[in-house]
This record gives sequence, C-alpha cells and structure tokens, in this order.
Amino acid sequence: MPANGQPWWERAARREDLHWFCYNGRAFLLDTNSGAVCEIDDVTVALLEALVTCGGDPAAARAAAASAFREAEVNEAWEELAALHRAGLLLGPDPLARVGTESAGAAAGRPARAFAVPGVAPPALPHPGWVKALCLNVAHACNLRCRYCFAGQGRFGAGPELMSWTVGRAAVDFLLAQAPPGAELEIDFFGGEPLLNFSLVRALLHYGATQSRAQGKVLRFTLTTNGLLLDEEKLDLLNRYQVQLILSLDGRPAVHDRYRVFPDGRGSYAAVLPRVQAAVAARQGENYFIRGTFTRANLNFSEDVA
Repeated sequence: MPANGQPWWERAARREDLHWFCYNGRAFLLDTNSGAVCEIDDVTVALLEALVTCGGDPAAARAAAASAFREAEVNEAWEELAALHRAGLLLGPDPLARVGTESAGAAAGRPARAFAVPGVAPPALPHPGWVKALCLNVAHACNLRCRYCFAGQGRFGAGPELMSWTVGRAAVDFLLAQAPPGAELEIDFFGGEPLLNFSLVRALLHYGATQSRAQGKVLRFTLTTNGLLLDEEKLDLLNRYQVQLILSLDGRPAVHDRYRVFPDGRGSYAAVLPRVQAAVAARQGENYFIRGTFTRANLNFSEDVA
C-alpha cells in the first residue's frame, strides 16, 4: 500500500500513474513511477477496465471480469498485479514526490537522500541488450524546401546524397544479426525525402523481408514522406510489404503552403493532397498516419485537423 494509504486498485481505477494500451495486437501496461512495462493478456485488460468502471471496488471489478473469463483466470490476473505492486513495479510511491522535502533538507544543512521507495529494493529491470529499430536516412535530399525543416531542407547541412545499397544492406544485416530468434524489429525509411531513393527502398524491402523470414524474426517497415512522389507504382509496392506510411500534410491550403513549398517558392498542397488521399483510400483506414507541423502561424491547429 502506498504512503498515502490508498490501495493500488483505487489508484488503478483512476488510471493514476498507470497506463494500459494496445499496439500491433498486443496489450501493454506501463507504470510511470517504476518505468516498468509489462505485456498483459486479455483477462488483465478486462480486470483493469472493470476497476475503472466499478470505481475501484475490487470485488465488483473481479465479478465483472469473471462474466467474460473464468474465475480462476481473473484471480490469477489479480494476484499477478498484486505481486507487481509488492515488488515495487506497480503503483508504488512516486520516486519524485520527495523532491521538495529533500531540497528543503539540503538547504537546511541536512544531507540529501536518494529518492528510493521505502522498504522496496530498486527493481532490476531487464535490458534487451539488442537494437530493436533503425532509422535509415536513405536520402539526404528533398524535393521540397520546407521553411521550418530541422534537417536543412533535407540535406542536414551538407550536399545532397543518397544511401548506397552497400550501406543499406549492411544496416539490415546488422539489425537482424544482433537480435535473438523471434525478435520483432523495425526499420524506418527517412530523409530528406526517402522516395527520392526508391530503388534502394524497394531493394531493402525485399532483402529485409526475405532475410527476416529465413532467420525466424519479424521485420516491419515505416516510411515518412511528403507524398509528392507517391504514385501508383510506389504505393502498390509499399502496400504489398505493409509499410506503415507517415504522410506530411499541415492542414488547410493556406496553412500548408505557407511553409511547405517547392524550390521555386510555390506551395505544394495541390500536388500533395491527391496522392495523400489515394494512399489513405488504399489503406482502408489502417497502417498510416497524417502528420502536421504546428507553428505560431496556425495556433488554431484543431481546424487543420478537422
């Protein structure tokens, strides 16, 4: 039980310092105080949701979860959550809650103490010891000149350059070789504008998919693009390899064209929008994001989202 006397299930009901979410069909539980991340099953998700619905009443929550799962499964999930709490990995005291008192003590001449959880040894969280994702800057070049670009219009302060097959293949080989069997890995194609180097993207998609299957590993891909070169041929290939798309569109035409311009200063909205719409239609609402850049020129960003 935390120092404030509230049991962990009441804090879980308020989702206080505790977050659960789904990603790629798997559920995870994040405890912000300890930094622990646990993969959880459907029973545990149902139990946590029931705690929220029942206002933190443990008996009611367990009964609600038992309506969809076996009582033994619900009891097992409850005990696992309780064990995580006892180990200091779930809803323990906030390690920063004593910052004010520790600072005041130091100011008064008393020695500052480490922000440890009383009675609980610091958790030894496992470290994977291997790289799970790589971002490949396949193109230090861009066909736009966005005025807010952090990458110096895609060139990162140097001349335009495209990644070679030798470097790209070595990156894929490294990512796969150092990961254990069954690992889930990711490569993000980035730039500049990665579609300026589409021949390499296409080759690495085929090579990565082939090699990962042969090694019993899962390799997923993402690609961030301004959309200008996203024609039917490229979109078909990206769809075939289930590449997650991150599509840049700042919002209304006037907002988008203020900063996202061609080298000659023309706005790019009219050229980008149809390609973004085609990509969204081809994805049927899945496996893509629309990203926009928020600036002081569009403080009513919600209108651009709408």
